[in-house]
Amino acid sequence: MTMKTKFLILLTITLLYVTSAFSQGGTTGPLSWNLNNGTLTINGAGAMPDYGCTPVPWSEYRESIVYVVIENGVTHIGNIAFINCWNLVSITIANSVTSIGHGVFQECESLISVPISKNVSSIGSKVFSYCGSLISIDVDGENNHYSSADGVLFNKDKTVLICYPGGKTGSYNIPDGVQNIEEWAFIKCIHLTDVAIPGSVKNIWDRAFYRCEGITSVIMSEGVETIGNESFAYCLKMKSINFPDGLKSIGNDAFYGCETLLSIAIPHSVTTMGNYAFYWCLDLASVTLSDNMTTINEGAFYFCRSLTSIILPKNLEKIEYGSFSDCSSLVSIVIQSSLTDIAEYAFSSCKNLTSVTNLNPTPIIISPRVFNNVNIKECNLKVPVGAIPDYKKAEVWKEFQITGNNGYTVKITINNPQYGYATGDGLYEENTNVTITATPYSGYNFVNWTKDGAEISTDNPFSFTITEDVELTANFEEKTDITTITPDTPITIYPNPTNGEFRIEMSDMGYEILEIEIFDVFGNLVSNLKSQISNHAFDLSNVPTDVYYIKIKTSYGTITRKIVKK
Repeated sequence: MTMKTKFLILLTITLLYVTSAFSQGGTTGPLSWNLNNGTLTINGAGAMPDYGCTPVPWSEYRESIVYVVIENGVTHIGNIAFINCWNLVSITIANSVTSIGHGVFQECESLISVPISKNVSSIGSKVFSYCGSLISIDVDGENNHYSSADGVLFNKDKTVLICYPGGKTGSYNIPDGVQNIEEWAFIKCIHLTDVAIPGSVKNIWDRAFYRCEGITSVIMSEGVETIGNESFAYCLKMKSINFPDGLKSIGNDAFYGCETLLSIAIPHSVTTMGNYAFYWCLDLASVTLSDNMTTINEGAFYFCRSLTSIILPKNLEKIEYGSFSDCSSLVSIVIQSSLTDIAEYAFSSCKNLTSVTNLNPTPIIISPRVFNNVNIKECNLKVPVGAIPDYKKAEVWKEFQITGNNGYTVKITINNPQYGYATGDGLYEENTNVTITATPYSGYNFVNWTKDGAEISTDNPFSFTITEDVELTANFEEKTDITTITPDTPITIYPNPTNGEFRIEMSDMGYEILEIEIFDVFGNLVSNLKSQISNHAFDLSNVPTDVYYIKIKTSYGTITRKIVKK
């Protein structure tokens, strides 16, 4: 007997047990409700009350509720409306509903499917928390699911892959239009494996996906600004997450205990990252930090035991207590000249640390406990040549093997940091080749590189041989050629994530696709798919697994979207 057959037999027994020939009903606010043979129907015009102080009128019948039908005219589902309806299997929600309150489906242990229309702009806190059987969020409200041989459901138009209990994979696309994912919204939805969050979402609040232990990847579109405290903590199987341009802050413990997360690139729009944000991310081997961060908070990368090197942000001023403690694979650190404060145990037990490059010409005062349990007597410290005598007299620093860095510094400034960012600055040995890259944000173009106001090059990336200290400015400007194409232009890229093949569909507005280009997160052109345009089917099989930007040039302008190759 297959897992699916067992599941259907169990569901049938449950329905026979909980349904009986009785009818109850009444009013709730401007609405009416009726419970008949296990189906609760709510109709009328207006918002359902928020319950709590007001009792839920059908609470004494909660164990008899198997189906819920919210009819057209209802605009809001009230707080905790169906909390602890343990036998509730599915619900139908009319497109008139624009908001779903707090804890609406909390601990509905049998709930399998929930349709949410694009008209919903707010999902309340704890709304799906502890829904251990939840396998389907239908983003259209049309239930257009199709079954595959192994029990996986998918929505062909929205590429939403869902899994029956006991199945292998599953993913949820949060519907376009949702602006906030509230506290505890999906806590312990253990069948969730892939999450796609649209650009309409501005905030992911505290513990939104806490202990969703099956999540393997998260795709965020541009528009997300805030990731709350513990929002993805203990997502034990998470391997990848892309942080969108425009993200401003990452909360305390946001990715605490995401043991299998492999790499992160914090966009330059981020200015704040909370305490212990990536604590115990044991497999995290690659970290790129935002140059606009001035502080690395307490314990931010504590126990990231696969991290081998780190270049600290060029505007960093402070490293707090234990930020990189127990990063036992850490070999090298580059400290920028802006850093003035390193707290105790910042690099404690980094036992393999052998190289520290400190660009600050003045030794800052630090406690011996900054490098607690590190053999600094065998560690090489590179400092500006003229500062060697001062470092040889400074406490703690004088214990290192001190040498001068004989190279030159490349410093990059941006004409407007809201327009884009650049990479490639740092310390280089004399006569080596340097490549710098400018990456504009959506809606902006790269113009040129200038030095002391004079144009040096319009190449991007730009390469040169370094023979002296160099300070260059990356100049960006607002795009003026996009008048009819906007981030809201209807466009579908599916499947996304993709194993290689994908399709592009645009609304029937007379658009003609002229060119398709694929860029990596650093702005480098990876592939041109112009030759594949004729049938709107494309192939990325030849590029590595990663997050990419897909630039679609049309007869009315250009639009950029993200795509994930898995």
